Amino acid sequence: MIWKLLPLALTAAVPMALQASDMTLYGVGHLALSSYEIGPGATDADGFAQSDYWDLSTQASRIGVKGSEDLGDGLKSIYLMEFMVPLTDVNNDINDGDPGSIGMLKSYVGLTGGWGTFYMGRQDTPYMITTDAMDLFADTIADYSGNPAEGSEAGTTVGGLGFYDVTVDSGLFYVSPEMNGFTFSAALVPPGNSTEAGADNNAANGLAEVISLGAIYSNGPFYGAVGYESWSDEVRSPAADDALELMRLGLGYTANNVQVGFIYEHQNEEAAASDVDIWQINGAYSFGNNVLKVSYGEGDSEVAGADRQQWTLGMDHNFSTRTKVYALYTDHDNETAANDWSGFSFGMVHNF
Repeated sequence: MIWKLLPLALTAAVPMALQASDMTLYGVGHLALSSYEIGPGATDADGFAQSDYWDLSTQASRIGVKGSEDLGDGLKSIYLMEFMVPLTDVNNDINDGDPGSIGMLKSYVGLTGGWGTFYMGRQDTPYMITTDAMDLFADTIADYSGNPAEGSEAGTTVGGLGFYDVTVDSGLFYVSPEMNGFTFSAALVPPGNSTEAGADNNAANGLAEVISLGAIYSNGPFYGAVGYESWSDEVRSPAADDALELMRLGLGYTANNVQVGFIYEHQNEEAAASDVDIWQINGAYSFGNNVLKVSYGEGDSEVAGADRQQWTLGMDHNFSTRTKVYALYTDHDNETAANDWSGFSFGMVHNF
């Protein structure tokens, strides 16, 4: 029942919060009706045979509060608390009336001033943020990171190209001031004896078991970004040497109603002794209230049967700056036939 009480609690908190600091209530409602065609012999995350199916799913729907307090001398305190709100079934029971549990998304407190911004909490890594704006199909079934839907029964077959985008639960973050179009950000993650897989590991006890760095240039029509991220053996796996290193490059150009972009990522996983190279090119053309979008990418892995390629074509129609509908078709061709899939998706998005 807690999910029913959250709006009342937030509403009641607004008058008191406004007395102490500026506060904004915001959110996104995003639902998508999707049709999947699944490769032969595929199974989902529970080991059940998959087949072609329709699915109505929540796509990153959320509600949040954020704000700041002026502390004087150019210094402000900042905060943000964001919650995932499932709008459709997530537990394989379509008539139990339970839309699922509210979950935590980004949440942090910090300080900001002329020297930059420092905050602590749960946030996307600087590495992920470098090319966030270049994922033209973010939060859809064609998202390049490979997470098609919250609550979808897509299992292990449906996924994107595999760009490594992560929101860490306990990080220390710094973002520099903007300097002639350049910004730099960094994060350290002290896991507190926990691991990426959720197991305990007393050796994962350092201040910087995960290091994430990002640099962005955004000035005029040009966009450029580089990122680096490392995950230690201890936080990746208690049982094996499984350190992970990531490097990313993003290049973009926007002129009038045309946008083009290129993203490249190199992954090196110690335990698998594998290098993975992933790249994507994409473009968008705006006309009136519509945006036509296209992307094509490939993933080349040293692991047998793991090469893949994916293309997507879609269109957005903006009713306003806050409300849009979209349609897209995506096709994922994998070296292992069971991981082939394609999908059509129609979505509605409202921001408030």
